[in-house]
Amino acid sequence: MYGFVSVYVFFIVAMVIITIGEMLVVPTSEGLVARLAPEDMRGRYMAVFGFTWVIPSAVGPLLAGLIMDNTDPRLVWYAAGLLGLVATGAFALLERRVGRSTWAAVDERIKILQMLEEGKVSAQEAAGLLQVIGVSRWSGATAGSQSSGEVRRVRVRLSDLASGTTKADVILPMGLVHTVFYTGGRLSDDLGALDLGVLADMVANSEAGAQAEMLDTGDDHRVEVSVE
Repeated sequence: MYGFVSVYVFFIVAMVIITIGEMLVVPTSEGLVARLAPEDMRGRYMAVFGFTWVIPSAVGPLLAGLIMDNTDPRLVWYAAGLLGLVATGAFALLERRVGRSTWAAVDERIKILQMLEEGKVSAQEAAGLLQVIGVSRWSGATAGSQSSGEVRRVRVRLSDLASGTTKADVILPMGLVHTVFYTGGRLSDDLGALDLGVLADMVANSEAGAQAEMLDTGDDHRVEVSVE
């Protein structure tokens, strides 16, 4: 607007628009940087991001002054508008890439859950496959790509009563465990002989009482279930 208007009130309107835009851009951009940065390098990423404000503030007035003193002053605002359009196009491309990456990860997760429901993989194998998928660099830029709460996990430990040796120690996400209970699949190959109904009751009791549940089986084994 600064390059096209000449009425004072329109300059005020332009400044209001700039102020609103800055209020939207600053928290959003800082949140984006925090999501894309590795956890152990978040401070460095934020520091480098700060240069996107420091460098223009240092160089911008000089370059703008040179343009205004030697050429048409409106060229400053035309250049700013052009850079704004380029930035808008770049963010539009980023949004498309983020969307593709996010939905691709969703499709992979759905396939793994279908394999779990069909009994082709155990819950332990499904958890490993889901962990491999993880969150991609691009899908991590979305607000919904990170879980807002802590994932609860179920720990099932199978040990020999006579020797005390642990034969299986499996930690699985609560969601996968409930999927197995609902579909009648397998938690893991090591726990295949355990009754799912009994395990479901132990998980429910452990979750309600916030303590581990133990049961001695008829084949000299002890099962311990806890919700973490």
